Amino acid sequence: MNIDELFRAPAPKRKAELGLPSFSGAPPAKLQKTGARSAQPRNATVEDVSDGDDADNDGMRAGVRSDAAMGEDEVEDDRFFGDGLSEQERHIYDLVDQAENVDVAELDASALKKVMLRFDKALTKNQALRAKHPDEPTKFIDSEIDLDAEARSLAILATAPHLYRDAIRLGMPQGLIALLTHENPDIGIAALEVIGELTDDDVINPEEAEIGVEDLRGIREFVAALPEPDQDAAAAAAARDETLWKYLTVLENLLAVDESLPDRILTKTTFMPYFIETMREKAFTALRSYIVELLATMAQQSDRVRGALIEQGAVDSVLLILSAFRKRNPDDADHAEYLANAFSLLCCLLGTSKGQAAFRTAEGLELMVLMIQARQMARIGAMRVLNYATLPLDRTEAVNVAVHAICTAQVLKCVFPVYMGADQKKMSRAFKAEYRARADEEHAVSTVVNLLRAVTMSGVDGAEERRGEAKERMLKKFAERGHEKVIQALELFVSYRERVATVDADQEDEDQVYLDQLEKGLFTLSQLALLLAILCRESAEFRDLVGFLLDKAGIPRAAVAEVLASYLGHADPAAVQDVADVGIFLVVDE
Repeated sequence: MNIDELFRAPAPKRKAELGLPSFSGAPPAKLQKTGARSAQPRNATVEDVSDGDDADNDGMRAGVRSDAAMGEDEVEDDRFFGDGLSEQERHIYDLVDQAENVDVAELDASALKKVMLRFDKALTKNQALRAKHPDEPTKFIDSEIDLDAEARSLAILATAPHLYRDAIRLGMPQGLIALLTHENPDIGIAALEVIGELTDDDVINPEEAEIGVEDLRGIREFVAALPEPDQDAAAAAAARDETLWKYLTVLENLLAVDESLPDRILTKTTFMPYFIETMREKAFTALRSYIVELLATMAQQSDRVRGALIEQGAVDSVLLILSAFRKRNPDDADHAEYLANAFSLLCCLLGTSKGQAAFRTAEGLELMVLMIQARQMARIGAMRVLNYATLPLDRTEAVNVAVHAICTAQVLKCVFPVYMGADQKKMSRAFKAEYRARADEEHAVSTVVNLLRAVTMSGVDGAEERRGEAKERMLKKFAERGHEKVIQALELFVSYRERVATVDADQEDEDQVYLDQLEKGLFTLSQLALLLAILCRESAEFRDLVGFLLDKAGIPRAAVAEVLASYLGHADPAAVQDVADVGIFLVVDE
């Protein structure tokens, strides 16, 4: 007997109220009418037909046709009413029926205790029989079936979040985790499915589940009570994609409520090396895409995970994934999601100066330039990456990145066209669902400001000669073609200033006012003010032009200084140190 096949074999469910008789050879009683699904007669077999000549058999077939024509209510004989089920299969259906008959609306602490008691008894009995008869599956198969059914019945707890604390006291988390190492892999899969349901978004998200604060606290305690699976369990789960997928689903659910989980995954399990190894594979798989998505979530939640990923070469791995989409678009929605997840992970890794250094060393800037020039879907994410890659997180690294971007990677050739609004209509037509012209514009503005701020930064040792070259190239870009890029900066400033002005500033909640302004583009407005201020500081020619354009637009210079001062008030200390002096060039109206 194959135990795995017994658990996997599909079969229709049977309602308990049908009262199907056992196939014992005695004539079954006539079926009574019921609201449940009618039983289907099984096909006749050789054993069902008594020995006789062909005439007798022909008579039997004629009688069957005659009885069928009489209609269901008029059939009085007792032929062909066997259910076709073995005793073991019938037992499985009885257990399923018992689980289905539990009234969810009446689930309380007492009912939960009974469910847990049945589960504990099934687990204890199965362990005892397996220990006593390890080489005789027929001796413990019935207990295995009982354990599978009782384990799945624990999922009913998801309908009653207020009982999670009771479940903790009854030891449900430990019981489910214990099943992950069960000798029968299907029992482990059942446990994973139950854990997945107990930690589903509809349960752990208070807004969707409509549960109270106290219930949410109970769920968090339940999550915290889940012990870490040992490494053998993780290795066994990774043996099959189906099991690993369910494991990853549980991890994704837990990441939503347990901020410490990424660090525990890093230090107490073998998942991280497996994730890195899987990410380096060339072929696309849904599982690989899922892993990239989870890594992005963990890197965003944990600095330790982010650092570990960078040290283990995750930047190179993500760039390898992205390189496949340099000249082509994703084939379908799954590939598009894979591409988006890879960009999200890379942006998380670029949130540290070490990640930026690894990105520069791996020629990530060059790859982003090629993607932008190719004008495929990857161009959308590449502009976002350039913004993150040039953020001045560390003064020295910011200068190194800026110099490399301007003098080596030729980033200005692809960023300034986007800054000027090139290809917006073409990209909008080609990628209606994914492309956002405003987001593209904001990333371009931030990248330009980051580069200009880095090459004009004072008090940074090293690379003075190349930094001077990068600064000269940058300022020449603003001077060429009749100062069109300076004019563009003023036009964008006016546009974003009008958007931000639509926010009602008289609201009582100042924080909400600030958030509403950010949504309208306050950050980009601040970046544009910073850009104008730096240009005025670096060149009298630019200062005169900015003053003329502001007067033409009817905007006082103090308005630019006011925006800049607001930005400095919310900026980090490093930003204040870099740009605190540039506002003085715009304070006085002339």
